[in-house]
Amino acid sequence: MELLSYDERRILVMLLTESWATPSAIARKLGMNRQTVWYAVKRLREEGFVGAPMIYVRPDLPGLYYAFFYSESEPKDYTVLKFETLEGHYIFGVPFQTFDELEALSAKYGKPWLVPGLAPKRLTPLQKEALRRLVSNPTISSTDLVEELGLPKTKARSLLAWARRTSTTPTG
Repeated sequence: MELLSYDERRILVMLLTESWATPSAIARKLGMNRQTVWYAVKRLREEGFVGAPMIYVRPDLPGLYYAFFYSESEPKDYTVLKFETLEGHYIFGVPFQTFDELEALSAKYGKPWLVPGLAPKRLTPLQKEALRRLVSNPTISSTDLVEELGLPKTKARSLLAWARRTSTTPTG
């Protein structure tokens, strides 16, 4: 594995801060040739610096209930997020549907850090479908939505923008 060039490091930083940026957008922002950026991103993927796009749907926006815990034991339940600290403890988020479930989780893992008091938002079937398609294909474009769902271009662009705001897409 070779050291990264200055331009590759600049591209990598841009991918970290703006994961949805296309090679054209990166090239424009950094004042570089689009083809140069495309090849640099390809090399970064091949070398393992950049992984395939992934989707993490933020549970607070569609209105799911979740609680975060800090525990010395690894969670046995389904977790939305899970991190292991340097000390060997775990920070994780667990979705729940009822307050009885939350009490059971609290008995198992201790006092939750955060329990948003958000009422679940109602998603339209079109919003659910846009999120489903974005999760299955993180690189989907509004043109794809126009073709696949038969939407007008403006509606597809705004729907995809909403779906991307509702989720985050780390690269790596």
